[in-house]
Amino acid sequence: MPPGASASVFALEENPREVYLEVTSVLIRLANNVIKNPSDQKYRSIRLANPTVANKLLPAVGAMECLFEMGFKEAHDCLVLPGSSNLENIRAIHDQILVRRNIMVSKNVATSSPTVSNSSPAQIAAIQTTPAQPQLQSSSQPQPSSSSGSSNKVKVAPSSTTTSTSGGNTINQNVHTPQPSQSSKDTLPKPGFLERIISASGIVVESSNKEHLEIAKSYIPLTELETAALEQLRKVQKIIKMEQAEKKEKISEEPSMQELLLLQLLSWFKEKFFTWVNNPPCHFCSGKTKFRRTDSRGNLRVEVYECALCFQETDFPRHTDPLKLLETRCGRCGEWGRCFTYLCLALGWDSRLVIDETDHVWTEVFLTSQSRWVHCDPCENAFDTPLMYELGWKKKLSYILAYSPDDVQDVTWRYSANHKELLKRRTYCTEAQLIEIIMDQRKLRQINLSAARKAYLLKRTLFELVELWKEPSEKDGNYQGRQSGSLAWRIGRGETTAAIRAEPFIWKPTQSEIDKKEMRIQYLSGLDQYRRGPHSTELPLSGWINGVNTVQNIFRKEERDWKMVYLARDEGCNKGTVTWCVDLAGSGLVADTVKIILCSKIFETGQVNVTLCGGDVCVKLPTSKDNPEATISTSDLCGASLIKLTVELSGGNGDAAWQHAQLFRTDLASDNVSLDFQIKMRHVLKVTDRK
Repeated sequence: MPPGASASVFALEENPREVYLEVTSVLIRLANNVIKNPSDQKYRSIRLANPTVANKLLPAVGAMECLFEMGFKEAHDCLVLPGSSNLENIRAIHDQILVRRNIMVSKNVATSSPTVSNSSPAQIAAIQTTPAQPQLQSSSQPQPSSSSGSSNKVKVAPSSTTTSTSGGNTINQNVHTPQPSQSSKDTLPKPGFLERIISASGIVVESSNKEHLEIAKSYIPLTELETAALEQLRKVQKIIKMEQAEKKEKISEEPSMQELLLLQLLSWFKEKFFTWVNNPPCHFCSGKTKFRRTDSRGNLRVEVYECALCFQETDFPRHTDPLKLLETRCGRCGEWGRCFTYLCLALGWDSRLVIDETDHVWTEVFLTSQSRWVHCDPCENAFDTPLMYELGWKKKLSYILAYSPDDVQDVTWRYSANHKELLKRRTYCTEAQLIEIIMDQRKLRQINLSAARKAYLLKRTLFELVELWKEPSEKDGNYQGRQSGSLAWRIGRGETTAAIRAEPFIWKPTQSEIDKKEMRIQYLSGLDQYRRGPHSTELPLSGWINGVNTVQNIFRKEERDWKMVYLARDEGCNKGTVTWCVDLAGSGLVADTVKIILCSKIFETGQVNVTLCGGDVCVKLPTSKDNPEATISTSDLCGASLIKLTVELSGGNGDAAWQHAQLFRTDLASDNVSLDFQIKMRHVLKVTDRK
């Protein structure tokens, strides 16, 4: 939601229009009575049995939450406002409701007058009567907000502006909104919209302190990330050499170290550094908490939660200072975006904070090797997939602005594949007003820059505007990410852990196994390594692909959010196969009995088909949804010297069909055995033995 308004205020807009207008009218009058008569006890108490409260406020989405945010508490059959309550909370919620209500009234009402509430001042006065009662706990918490926009067409080219939302972080700064230019004087901007742009721009400028950036850089395990990036680069280089040797028409491009390091930084930030917080645990007993209210303490907005066990209150400050966020390392998208952008700036990269008016925050980094800005969402560990919000999240985007220490830009167009529909939702101000405020902020941010830097920024902005004019395609692989792309492209971005093999691998018995007449191969999916039985002295073989004989359309998927790992077929492929091969030739032994234990996971209509072959005989392992661990012990392959285990993954429904048939699913870093391949051997029978 846009900063400057609470979740409960926006939740009110989930009600039907008539209900919304009536409920907000009641809430505004209730708050206004207290503000005008702060010492009158009758205005500080609301009877829950009153018909207006029972029939209008209680059933409405967000109404009671607004009262709790104002400071009202439950007390027997009333809501009371304690004498110690801060009236600033009431004024804040009152003003937010009033502003949002005026917007709602004006929507789609070019020729008609606003609806008037049916609740009279006399009815409102009847609600507030009894004196304050003892306080009881409340059970309300904020409801999700919903955004809507008008359908007025704005026939203007994409502008160089941006809107500012802070993922729930209110920007508290006193700013003066410039008066509309002469060309746009007939259209007044939405209250608070242009102010937020100025505020967000000012806060980002504070992130350019060089000493503070050095402190931020010290938090980054740079050597570790650079080593991982270099390893990815080497994998990509091997792929490129293979493509060149095979004389393919399209040879993959080698990614820059900046790009690979940025990918490593994204992964590290999400997996190891920052933590998402919805309801913070109780500071006293670590129990679960529920939202109670939002306090304004200076320039800081603080959410207050109450423990369901000990009823103590726990504060959750919504920090905007990136240095403070480096200490707390927790929050929601506003905190994630600010902190990650700051770390990118600390590495010397041109980076900017991107704020979406429909409630999300992320980062853009300028890749010098490609001369373009790329989308980076630290909350999702997403890289260069700007259409994910519109196509994946189904967001109705309107304004998305990007803020750097020396620039402001409207980047909305990069994140939409339907510019025509998007323009219909841009009703907060005219495009001319937006351009004007952006140009003013840009000029202010660049006032002390050198002529050379200004010229560079101007040239870069012109190139970007040309890029923004082009409407991205839904089928463009650069925007869809995992839907397409070469193996080198996916390896470079960490979307597959496929390794590069020089030739197929064949397992052969060691001398120790020949002596024992028993061979055992185990694969530990969580560790991604093979071992020759639990008591073998042989060193483990790392990398699942390094132990397979053939593989087609299979990759190793790591789900960082769920801490799970498994093998799956490539997205977009109907079938994936992988084969392990054991060759006993030259050992003087052949198979006697073979035992296989194999773990799989099936969802929807996915299929995992497992076949074990030796000589002219093949047997199938039983796999099903209800049988995650398939086991078979057979002597049907007796006498075989070449044994192959083949797994085929197929089936599934929809876009996620590739995930509906999973092999070796287990916890990351788990030492559980996902594949246990045991062969008991015997000597080859001679002709005389047969007689």
